Amino acid sequence: MKNQTGLVVKSTVNLFAYTLIFFVSIASNLLVLNTLIANPGGISETVQIIIILFLSLIPVFFLISAVFEIIRLIHDYKTKRWGSKLQIKLTLVIFILTIIIGIPSSILLESALLKSLERPIQSALINTLDLSLEALTSAIDEESKILQKTALYYAMPVVSNAEYHSAFSLLTYLSERDSRIAGVELLTDDAETLDFAGREDIRLEKTVLSQHGFLGKFARGKESWGHYFLYHAYKDTSKAKEQWVNIIITRLYNPIFESSAVAVNNSRKAIKQELVLFGSVKTFIIYYSVCFIIQLISIAILFSVYTGQIAYKPLQELHTVISDISKGNRTRRFIATPHDEAGLLMKDFNKMMDSLERSMGAVIHTEKMTVWQDIARKLAHELKNPLTPIKLSAERVLRRYSQEPEHIGEILEKSMLAIIQEVLTMDNLITDFRDFARLPEPQPDWVPLKEIVSESVMLFSASFPEMKFIYENIPQNLTIHADRSYLNQIFRNLILNAAEASNGQCTLSISADLVKMPDSLYCRIRVHDDGPGIPEELLSRIFSPYFTTKEHGTGLGLVIVEHAVTSHGGNIHVESEPGSGTAFIIDLPMKTD
Repeated sequence: MKNQTGLVVKSTVNLFAYTLIFFVSIASNLLVLNTLIANPGGISETVQIIIILFLSLIPVFFLISAVFEIIRLIHDYKTKRWGSKLQIKLTLVIFILTIIIGIPSSILLESALLKSLERPIQSALINTLDLSLEALTSAIDEESKILQKTALYYAMPVVSNAEYHSAFSLLTYLSERDSRIAGVELLTDDAETLDFAGREDIRLEKTVLSQHGFLGKFARGKESWGHYFLYHAYKDTSKAKEQWVNIIITRLYNPIFESSAVAVNNSRKAIKQELVLFGSVKTFIIYYSVCFIIQLISIAILFSVYTGQIAYKPLQELHTVISDISKGNRTRRFIATPHDEAGLLMKDFNKMMDSLERSMGAVIHTEKMTVWQDIARKLAHELKNPLTPIKLSAERVLRRYSQEPEHIGEILEKSMLAIIQEVLTMDNLITDFRDFARLPEPQPDWVPLKEIVSESVMLFSASFPEMKFIYENIPQNLTIHADRSYLNQIFRNLILNAAEASNGQCTLSISADLVKMPDSLYCRIRVHDDGPGIPEELLSRIFSPYFTTKEHGTGLGLVIVEHAVTSHGGNIHVESEPGSGTAFIIDLPMKTD
């Protein structure tokens, strides 16, 4: 509940902050627009840049925030988070209403303003072109800096190496680092060419300086290039007379900068002549309208999201509590409640659960007492049944011994065998009861299902030679996450039940396949026999403790089977018709590594 309260407070603060920023932005924009309309030429270039940045940053901020919330909503919807569908519906409704109301209103307002301001506004456009021309000029200067960097930081460090004493090798090396390097020329101090590589058409006339430096920028058609001179780059000692070698490096400039600069300058001159002051005001109004629409749509989305969080959080907490209770945590309650209708609902829910908990405690206690009384009664009954023949056999032996001791041998063996048989019955009953009471928690592991079935079949095939076992329909590679001993108990009890019900003369088939259910993937195991079947009136009782139709049965076999299945999170049910056999269907949940 603390998380819920914190999220509601956070949503409220965010909603207030976004709303405040929105209205401050609108007020500021209206103030700027009013100033521009009143005095179109009175706003400096710097102020115009600030206005553009201000108008751009706030809509971008709102737009990014809205996109982030939309992505979060989509993620919540995909992960099936409670309340995401309602929030998406609310967001769509408010978004559509904003589009229907906001956009037409903005367009009408923009048209009305433009029609009322039929006057020229060339200043803003000229300033924009000046900025563009300045940017292009800077870009062209940057090209020259790149040439200088290539000459000083790439060429100079390697020219002392004889490997780069040819124009071609040096050109190849520099081109790998700057693809626009177009020529390399090696010169003596007398301006005589020692070697040249590159384009001849942009080769520079013989020029020698006394220091490093640019030799100028040149242009022809759409191409422009520059030359950089490296003074005394290295000393050539390969000849009889040592001499200094100078290097001229030629680089092509990006053609788009030169042509763009010319085009911008021409446009600037043309606009000065053709445009009127009305253009800048019109552009500003249109830009303002677009920014306003973006902000309006974004704030509408944010408003719907945060309003939805505030409205749906109490219901989401209620859903969480109910879900926890349905999973068995019956002590789960609302620790704190909001002071509204949702809070009243939560308080009533807490009262209801407290009342149910008290009632359930009494019911559970009564059920426990009833179960133990029933078990004690049935156990006493089952133990009393063999006691009667034991008592009668013992009395018969004593009577014969007192009356005809010489003939006691005639009944002694028969009576002792009867007593032993009944004692074994009692021992089996007590052993089954002890095993049932001691059923441990399962220790699941990955086990091959067909191998478990094969072990159980081999155990009974010798004892019931006339039974036919079919289990080839179980996939060889099917493994399930279960307790091996529990699986053995399941199959052995079901096989033994089928064998005893049919006197060992039936066909038992075991199959398995995977079944997809809404909550999980299950392994469905079907154990079917063509024995006599189970009467319909007994089907609802076969999983009850101590219920049996066998003369010496304990009534715990199927109870143990049911416990083994449910302890794995599965379920079991039976289908049977008299004369058509019986089928036990077991669904065990599949788990992955």
